[in-house]
Amino acid sequence: MNETPTRLAAAPARRWAETWAETWAALRHDIVGAWRHALARNTSERIDDATLRDLGLDRSELGSYHAELDGRAAVTRRRVVALRDGVL
Repeated sequence: MNETPTRLAAAPARRWAETWAETWAALRHDIVGAWRHALARNTSERIDDATLRDLGLDRSELGSYHAELDGRAAVTRRRVVALRDGVL
């Protein structure tokens, strides 16, 4: 008995399932990232300007700071590197 036609018929379905799974995983990753970013931004907006100054930040930097923490931008702050590496 030759199983080649069965395997050939299953191949497109398998590729479709893998593509669908990869697409769903990417979409889920983006949604979770956006949710985390919104939550962090909401939390950060409650910090007053004096506290931000004490932390060495300005309110205008919060977006890029969170982008670095989330991995959506290149890391340029030592504090982010320390948090990522578990030093802080």
